[in-house]
Amino acid sequence: MTLARRWRNRVPRSRPLATVALCGVALALSAAEPAPVCRAVLIGINEYRTDEFMDLRGAVNDVETIQKILTTRFGFSREHISVLTDGEATRAAILAVLEKLAEEAAPQDVVYIHFSGHGSQVKDLDGDEQDDGRDETILPHDARTAGVPDITDDELGEILGRLRAETAVIVLDSCHSGTATRGGLLTRSVPEDTRVELYRKPESEVTARAIVRLDTPERYVLLTGAASHQSALDGPLDGKFHGFFTFALARSLSAADVDVSPRDLHAGIQRVFESLSEEFGGLMLPEPQIEAAATVLDRSLFPTSGEAASTRPFLLVQPAGPGMARLLGGPALNAVAGSYWAIYPPGETEFVVGEAAARARVVRTDGNDSIAAIEPSDLQLKREGRAVAMAPPPASTRVPARWEGGDGALQQRLETEVRKHLPETDFVSADEFARFVVYVENGTCRVYGAAGLTVVDEFTLTSEDKAGERLAGLFSRSLKASSLATLTNPLSDIEIDVRLVGAGASNTLKTRKAGEARGHENSLMLEILVNRDSYITVVDVDAEGSVNILFPNSYSKEGFYPGGFVRAGDAMRIPDSLEPGNRAGFFWDCRPPTGMDTVQVFASTDLETAELIRKWIAGLPEVSDRGAPPDVASRGVSTELHRLDGLRNELIQGVQTRGFAVVADTETTAESNPEDPSSKSTEPRHDWNSTSLTIRIAG
Repeated sequence: MTLARRWRNRVPRSRPLATVALCGVALALSAAEPAPVCRAVLIGINEYRTDEFMDLRGAVNDVETIQKILTTRFGFSREHISVLTDGEATRAAILAVLEKLAEEAAPQDVVYIHFSGHGSQVKDLDGDEQDDGRDETILPHDARTAGVPDITDDELGEILGRLRAETAVIVLDSCHSGTATRGGLLTRSVPEDTRVELYRKPESEVTARAIVRLDTPERYVLLTGAASHQSALDGPLDGKFHGFFTFALARSLSAADVDVSPRDLHAGIQRVFESLSEEFGGLMLPEPQIEAAATVLDRSLFPTSGEAASTRPFLLVQPAGPGMARLLGGPALNAVAGSYWAIYPPGETEFVVGEAAARARVVRTDGNDSIAAIEPSDLQLKREGRAVAMAPPPASTRVPARWEGGDGALQQRLETEVRKHLPETDFVSADEFARFVVYVENGTCRVYGAAGLTVVDEFTLTSEDKAGERLAGLFSRSLKASSLATLTNPLSDIEIDVRLVGAGASNTLKTRKAGEARGHENSLMLEILVNRDSYITVVDVDAEGSVNILFPNSYSKEGFYPGGFVRAGDAMRIPDSLEPGNRAGFFWDCRPPTGMDTVQVFASTDLETAELIRKWIAGLPEVSDRGAPPDVASRGVSTELHRLDGLRNELIQGVQTRGFAVVADTETTAESNPEDPSSKSTEPRHDWNSTSLTIRIAG
C-alpha cells in the first residue's frame, strides 16, 4: 500500500460510535440470528517450573495490559476472557482452554489469542517444515519437566483449524532463536528441545495434523514478536517490564481507529519499535511479523466491537482524598509516576481533547492501582469516572552503562573521563539494567545497545580523554533523543507516517564526500504523511547530541510548504528533489560524525503549537559545524534536558488542556488570506503529536 493510499476512506476517531457494528448488537443481523461474541484466551508466563532457563519478568504484565485494552477499548466482556498466568498455564491447561474455545466459538464470533512467554524449537517429525526442519514451539509453565513436551505449532494449528469463528487474531510474543543478551534485557527463547521421542505421534495423528495447519485458514491473522531467526525481548518499559512486542502492540491498539486493519496495526507497531530503539541505546529491535491472506490484511481487525467500545482504553477513577484520585488497575495501562491522565465523566467513550473535567499526574502506585494528584485540586470527582492517557512519564535523566571485559584500571580512568563531560552517566553492575554495554579490548572500544546485540559505535582507543569525550557524546545523544521521544500525545487524533526515501529497510546513509554526487545514499530525504491538516516541524539529534531544527529553515524558498503546512493525505517530501534548483531551496547532506541520528517529526493542527515547539527546540544549544567535536559539558546536558521537559510541560499544561471542563474547541483558522492554504483548513485546532525515525550514518 502506498503512503498516499493509507488514509483513504479512513473514518475520523471523533465519529459517533453508533456507526460501528457492536458485539451483542449485530446491526446487520435479523433478530433470529445469534449475536457475535468477542472471546479471548490470554496466556502469560514469567515463572517456569524448571531451572534450566531464566524466568521472564514482563509476560504477566503483557496479558494484564491486553485484557484492559480489550475490555475498555474493544468491548470484550470479562466473562468471555480466559486468563492463564504462571503456574496456571500448564501444558494441559493451555490445551484445554484452547479446545474449549474451538468448541464454543461460533462462526460470527471474534476470537483473540495471546501468548507471552518463552518459545523454542524441536526437530520436525512429519516433514512439513521444509525451510529449517524444525517445528516452532511455545513453552507452558511445566515445559522441559519429565514427560512434558512443548506445545508445537502443529498442535496449535490442529486446534485452531477447528475454530469455526470467521475472525481470529493470534499473537505470539515469544521467539525461537537462542541468542543470549547482555545488559539487563531477557530473550523469550530457550534452546531446542532434544527429547524428540516425546513429540512422536501415531501415524494417524500425524496425517490429521498435516491437513489443518496454523497458516491454512485464510480468515485468520497471526502476529509475532520476531522472525524465526531473531530474539523477542523482555525489558523495562515505562517503569514496568513488558515484552517489547506486546508493549508496541498495546500502544498501537490504544491509538488506532476502533476499526483498524491488520496492515495499519502492524505499521503502528513498527513505528513504536522505531521510537523504542533510542531508549535502549540504539538497539536494533527484531522485525515484528504479520501473516494473513491478502483479503484479510485491509479489513477490520475486530469487525465487530463490543457495546463498551471507545476511542481509547481507559481506567476507572475513584476519589482518594482531597486533590487526589485513585486510578483502578492503573499499572496495567502503565499509569506510572510522572505520567499524565485526562479525567472524563462516567460513561464517556469519545474522550475529546479539551472536554476533560480534570488533569491528573500519577505520583505513585498502590498495589494494583495508581494514585494521582488532580488539577484543579478542588474538583469533586465522581466515582466511575474514566481516565485516559495524556502523556507518558518523562525520560530518565541519567544513562546506565556497563563494562564488559578489558582492564579494570583502564575502565576506572575512562569512567572519570566520561563523567568530566557527562556527570549524568552511571556505571552499573552486571545484574542491573544498562542502556549501553562497553567493551575495551586490544586498543578497540566497542559500544553495544542495551541487549548487547547491536554495535552502535566502534573506534580505536588513541587517548583516554578522547575516548571519554566520544562515549559521553554518544550517551548524551541518547538522553536527548529519548527525551524527545516522550513528546507524544496519546490523546491525539493525528497519525504521522515518516520514512526515509531511497535508503532501503536498513535506514542507513553514508557521509557525502567533497565533490561526490548527491544521491539518496548520502543526502537525507523524508516522506511524511499525516491524516489531518498539520504544521510539520522536523528535529534532528545527531551522533554527538546536537539538537537542530531541520525544517522549517531559513533556506526554504517562498511557497515551499509555508509555515510547514501540509494537507491531510498529501505525501510531503522534504526536500522535494536532490537536483539543483529544487523547490525546497536546500538539501540535507550527511556530514561527519558517523553514528546514529534520530529524527523527530512533530505535527500540530495549529501554527501556535508548531511555533511553541520550534521556540523551545531552538533554545537548545546548537553546534554550527558538525565536523568539530563539541565539548559536551559546555552544552549543559542537564540544562538541555530541563528545556525539553519544559516543552513537555508547556504542551501538556498549555495547549493540550485548553478548554478543560468547557466545550470541544472546534475553532477553525480564519479565511482572511485565501492565498494561505492553512486558512482553508476545517480541522479542529490545538492537537499535536510526534513520531521518530532512527538513521544510521556510515563513513
